[in-house]
Amino acid sequence: MAYELPMIRGDIVKRIEKSDEWAMGALVALHHLQTPDEQAGHHTVYQNMAGFNSADAPILSDILKKYLDNNRLSPKQLSVVKRALVKYRGQLKYLNIQPVPITYQMERRKFPDGAWARINSKYSNIFIESKVRYTKETEEGVRLWNEKVEVLRQIKGSYFQYQDQTWSSPLNEKSCKALIDGGFEIGKRLQAWYDQMTYEPPIRTKITIKGLQIPLMEFQTKGVAFIQSRNGRALIADEMGLGKTCQALAWVHYANAYPVLCIVPASVKLNWEREIRKFLPGSIKVNILYGRSDHSMNGDITPEKVHTANGMYRKQKVITIINYDIIEAWRDIIIESQPKTVILDEVQYIKTATAKRTCVAKDICKGVDNVISLSGTPILNRPVEFFNCLNILDASKFGNFWSYTNKFCDKQYTGRGWSFSGAKNKADLHQLLKRTVMIRRLKSEVLKELPPKTRTVIPYEIDNRSEYIYAENQFIEWVKENYGIERAIRASNAEALAKIEYLKQLTVKGKMRQIFNWIDDFMESTEQKLIVFAHHRNVVDQINSKYGDKSVKIYGGMSLTDRQESIDKFQSDEKVRLLVGNIKSAGTGINLTAASTTCTVELGWTPAEHDQAEDRVHRIGQESENVLAYYLVAKGTIEEDIASLLDKKREVITNILDGQELQESAILTDLLAKYFKKEGGSDGK
Repeated sequence: MAYELPMIRGDIVKRIEKSDEWAMGALVALHHLQTPDEQAGHHTVYQNMAGFNSADAPILSDILKKYLDNNRLSPKQLSVVKRALVKYRGQLKYLNIQPVPITYQMERRKFPDGAWARINSKYSNIFIESKVRYTKETEEGVRLWNEKVEVLRQIKGSYFQYQDQTWSSPLNEKSCKALIDGGFEIGKRLQAWYDQMTYEPPIRTKITIKGLQIPLMEFQTKGVAFIQSRNGRALIADEMGLGKTCQALAWVHYANAYPVLCIVPASVKLNWEREIRKFLPGSIKVNILYGRSDHSMNGDITPEKVHTANGMYRKQKVITIINYDIIEAWRDIIIESQPKTVILDEVQYIKTATAKRTCVAKDICKGVDNVISLSGTPILNRPVEFFNCLNILDASKFGNFWSYTNKFCDKQYTGRGWSFSGAKNKADLHQLLKRTVMIRRLKSEVLKELPPKTRTVIPYEIDNRSEYIYAENQFIEWVKENYGIERAIRASNAEALAKIEYLKQLTVKGKMRQIFNWIDDFMESTEQKLIVFAHHRNVVDQINSKYGDKSVKIYGGMSLTDRQESIDKFQSDEKVRLLVGNIKSAGTGINLTAASTTCTVELGWTPAEHDQAEDRVHRIGQESENVLAYYLVAKGTIEEDIASLLDKKREVITNILDGQELQESAILTDLLAKYFKKEGGSDGK
């Protein structure tokens, strides 16, 4: 069959694009190339390069049938025809195509001028869909169109969908706010989502907390008010040294949210007990769980009924302390005890989703009314480490793991899987956290409320308890064999001092792991510098070598040149964050004002030694500067006895002796007298 070539030939594609009538004419011409059986079956059987291909045949044949039935087609059907015909240009330019008349099934909708945005969940991918429609026949229409399109172009991640003639933008607060500020009409569903995400519960400016043994500072009271405003589910992320523990305990007391379970690192269990005794009323029952439970001890952690003066009964207020390492063994008993509040100290301990401690912590928190998380580690630097914490506090605000990491973690594919260690969109995450679950204050922000110097004693259990008890018992026997009571009180000889030094070395040996943990926590939680004071040279060397280029040291016998080099590095080099020094060599005669925090890991013999060491970081004349002095003391050891005697002597010096210096012999004498009265076999608990 011969065909007369049309005048348009290769121009047919342009004609089809511009004219619906030419498009229908081309469709009819292609359909004529189908064999009779193909036309009847609405499919393509023969691969003869004539007519429709097998993929297009069913739909194009159906559309043509609808047209032949009533000469009507919808704009959408015509759009399908036009898109399909482009691929047949090779056949079309040799066909005799004539335009055919067409009646539209429905009038094209005329949209009013404007710009709107709504939530779209197409293909299970939730995003913001935006449309801009303005007539371009007027200068005002052109101006408005350009203005709205520019708003969309400025939204990170936005792109234009040519098929639908719409814009797609990521569903987040920043995108939504840009559209609102840009004058877009916001759909009801999108507006409701934005209102929910940006809602910030009000915080009561003043609350009264009765019954605490030590009053809180103003910023700490605000922290308690923040927890209350978040209905007992919050992250206290204050910098180290600002009292996260006391704020959590104060809220529990304020809200009467007992019984309480405190899940903490093993190294701070004793300190939590100390803080509870320090801040809360003495009627609070404190349980510390050790080891692994293979039988029910429910009675130990469940509130008991207490008989009151008026003949009534009330439940005793109980706080249970357990470390992350053993919560799996206690899981069922803890859940059965039904704590009302869970406090997660150093919550980054549950950063790994697959770790057993994380899974158990999540199980415990599921049915709990209140969850308070504590961490001084800056969350914005490592967002992935806090996903589990945030998910426990409020899953609705942070989404699932993949949406959270896509938004806030600079994830990279390493060849072995995805790495989520990086961070992005820090400002967005910070605003989301502040509005939802987190309160964070830096030391620099609350300096005016802090005292000039704050001393904190942190008790630790030692790892070599058996070795220490044996040596201590030998020392007690030696004291009793060599000294009568009168002589013991006056004693101050080299042999006694040597034996005490041996006990002190055993003590620091047993807490070295805890010392490293504490320093690591400090380095992670702040960018500030730290001075560590020790007594023995081997302790100074051991700590300094662990931290490599981040640390310098000062000890007795150093040349003046080396000593000054260490001081200069610590004072001026940002990479050097740690100075480890002998308490006598580094504690006097130098200024180390680059730091405002000290940590003493071995005690000296007089209060003056410690006062002088603390004053190395004190900025004379700057009353706003606060010095934080931490003392890591081994519980149930000679170190605890020395610390107690130092406190008593400091009080005597302050109140009676008007700053007069105390001699080493005074502490040593009292210490020998104390050991003369001791019985052997202490377990340190």
